[in-house]
Amino acid sequence: MRAAGRAVAAAVTERTLIEAICDVVVQLAGHPLAWVELVPQDGAEALPLICRAADGRTLVPVSGGSACEPPSATCLRTGQAAILNDLADPRVAPWREEAARRGCGAVACVPLQAGGDTLGVLAALAHRSGAFDAGEVELLVDLASALASGLRALRADERGRRLVASLGAQLAQLRAREEESRTILQTSIDGFAVMDAVGRFLDVNDAVCRMTGYAREELLAMQIGDLPASTAGRAARLGELVATQPNRTRIRLQRRDGSEIDIEASACFLALNGARLAAFLRDVTEETRAAAALRETQEQSQLYQRQLLQAQKLEAVGRLAGGVAHDFNNLLCAINGYADTLVAELPEGDPRRDDAAEIGRAGQRAAALTRQLLLFSRSEKPLLQTVDLARAMEELSQLLRRLIGEDVALLTDLSPATVLADRSQLEQLVVNLVVNARDAMSEGGTLTIATGTLAGPEGHQALLRVRDTGCGMSEEVRAHLFEPFFTTKERGKGTGLGLATVYGIVQTLGGRIEVESAVGMGTTFTVLLPLAPGEPQADAGPSRPTVRPGNGTVLVVEDDEAVRRLILKVLRDHGYRALEAADGAAALGLCDSYPAPIDAIVTDVVMPRMTGGELARAAGQLRPAAKVMYMSGHPEDVSARHGIAAERAPLLAKPFTPEQLLRAVDELLGPSEAEPS
Repeated sequence: MRAAGRAVAAAVTERTLIEAICDVVVQLAGHPLAWVELVPQDGAEALPLICRAADGRTLVPVSGGSACEPPSATCLRTGQAAILNDLADPRVAPWREEAARRGCGAVACVPLQAGGDTLGVLAALAHRSGAFDAGEVELLVDLASALASGLRALRADERGRRLVASLGAQLAQLRAREEESRTILQTSIDGFAVMDAVGRFLDVNDAVCRMTGYAREELLAMQIGDLPASTAGRAARLGELVATQPNRTRIRLQRRDGSEIDIEASACFLALNGARLAAFLRDVTEETRAAAALRETQEQSQLYQRQLLQAQKLEAVGRLAGGVAHDFNNLLCAINGYADTLVAELPEGDPRRDDAAEIGRAGQRAAALTRQLLLFSRSEKPLLQTVDLARAMEELSQLLRRLIGEDVALLTDLSPATVLADRSQLEQLVVNLVVNARDAMSEGGTLTIATGTLAGPEGHQALLRVRDTGCGMSEEVRAHLFEPFFTTKERGKGTGLGLATVYGIVQTLGGRIEVESAVGMGTTFTVLLPLAPGEPQADAGPSRPTVRPGNGTVLVVEDDEAVRRLILKVLRDHGYRALEAADGAAALGLCDSYPAPIDAIVTDVVMPRMTGGELARAAGQLRPAAKVMYMSGHPEDVSARHGIAAERAPLLAKPFTPEQLLRAVDELLGPSEAEPS
């Protein structure tokens, strides 16, 4: 057994151990042949029989056939020793001849058992029958026990080595995956940070360092609360994220250099060696800026669309104003002309003369209103004249009182100041400022209008001031006050063009406008305009003409009958021979058939079938000596489009007075131009 113990201790493989035990059976026990049959392990191939013979040869005993179970199979099946001391036993039949030839007379098989498992069979052959007595069987059992223990130990060692190798391979794989994951996290453009329960940074990737501006070593020595205040104040929200769904939010992050970026953060708890918070951060600064820019662009686009729609509406109103002005100017031309004629014909003291003069003054106001419509539609250039601001405001005050209503008191402080301006534009400027002030005093208040002069670095200037006691305005509103389409009024209550128009008029007149306002303290608009030299021009009223008597033949071409009859009457009453035509064709017929010279052709610009410009060019072929003067109640740009832009003939704008007509014809013909009759 000592030899068996040494064999077990020295064996490194199952084969060497089995061969050593078989050698003990053969050499020390004196049996001619010993072998071992092993039960295949789970998932492993069956080992071949391992035999040792006394003559040194390795023999593989012949296994039993299906008709006869050999003793080794019986031993494996029953787990008990199988002893055959007589070769006459039928169970030896399959290998009896081989055993007899080798001189063997008995066989013994004992199970290899360890830990309740049968590992195989240890078998031996003897030379004589009955050789396996109790002592020999006990020896074989002891050797089988030693062999089974050795096999079990070897197999345990092998399993241990395999387990260690498997664990090593798994550990290497885990380390490779960990390194791969770390590489992915470190090279990711998104930030990743791990913090413990108190907010101390345990790990961060390079993206977090780029976002915060801190080095990795600095962050690992910091807590979340050590970051700048604006960041730490929001950092606690990371912990709140895990309790909400979806756990994602936007945070404004302050970097080390003080600059700020927008990040999208999501977080989750990791239960690894205590509670840990993992945060994923993405720099969305450019995305936020792009979204803001897109919103701004969309808002600006919507604003432009609203402004375009408003501009289209205003353009339509302007076109309508131009068309209305043409027809209205023809009416005013007849009304004002006949009113002036009545004033000229009626004697002083006749009450009808005063009535006619009042009709003329009303017509002049209507003409001014028409000019204001044309100025609003940008269809006519301003008519500049010297205007006394004090007198103009005094005359306008009655209209302003009706405009502001009874709950607003109108005060005036008017001192003379003369400016060069279009009176209609000046009145529009004041009306717009007054309307703005009225809207600011929804519960009533006081409106003060002042005029005068002001000395400053630029010299003396004319001053026009409009002050209200309304709600006032904020700095933000003041910054956009004169922008077109900007309004703080409710939808439908304002176009946003009132103050923009005021600003445009002031700029046109070479002045400037100043605003003083505060919320709840009212608003003051101060308009400063250049002073104009000379005395203010009085409004032209109905008066007798002072022109000299006419001499010559004038062809009047006008499609409006009332205007045509007025022109004919005025010209004939002052000595001119006046011919009439309702259109261009009739006028050309007169040019061709009239037997005497025609000194002048006074024609309307816009007429059906033939414009005034076309008529003038055609008549020039028939009457080259005749001079041409145009009349038009249309805006100047419309007249230009009808063929008189390149003409050097004068243009008399409707409505005109008889005196203006006579002076224009007199200047056209000149003192010696008219042919004698």
